[in-house]
Amino acid sequence: FWHFFFFFLKDIRQALRLSQSDGMIRCKSLYINGTQVTVSSSSDSSDVIKCSQIKCSSEGTRDEASVYCYNIWASDIECGDIECNRIYSSVAGESWSDYRLKNQINKLNLETMKNIILSLNPVSYELNQFKGKLHFGLIAQEVENTLKENKIKESVIYSIRDNGYYALAYDELIAPIIATLQYQYKEFIQIKNDYLQLKKQLN
Repeated sequence: FWHFFFFFLKDIRQALRLSQSDGMIRCKSLYINGTQVTVSSSSDSSDVIKCSQIKCSSEGTRDEASVYCYNIWASDIECGDIECNRIYSSVAGESWSDYRLKNQINKLNLETMKNIILSLNPVSYELNQFKGKLHFGLIAQEVENTLKENKIKESVIYSIRDNGYYALAYDELIAPIIATLQYQYKEFIQIKNDYLQLKKQLN
């Protein structure tokens, strides 16, 4: 029995060509959640994964796994970290926002948020690897300096990846922009009321 068992494990290891050193699975046929996954590659750097659903997790958590490949076609992807050049989707991306997943919830200081947003430097640029295509955005290092100038030392708006390059989470700027609009609206209402009061006095 044990001879058969170890022989069976050896066959699986050879079929998957799985090694502990690189943590990769290479096989002709792979199934995820009962759905067959098509994996095609001419080299280790051009893997393509196609399936209806991909879920990456480690011990039941959503933030301890990663998928690395050039192309993924799936109707549903859940994983902790995705690194890619472009994402195409028929629906907008969604972020976890349930209050049960959050703690230390505080209102934003409207004046501080206004100072941050008005200090940002919007630019146009071309990516080194995609020359000839115009992009609009911000420079991560400038955002880092702006946050530090406003005494915000730690923020997920920017991050430094393992390769040393900076990344920006643009969706994290939505709340500060909303706060800035609210601040300016309050200023507008105050100016309007002052104008009406002055007009009333003059009449």
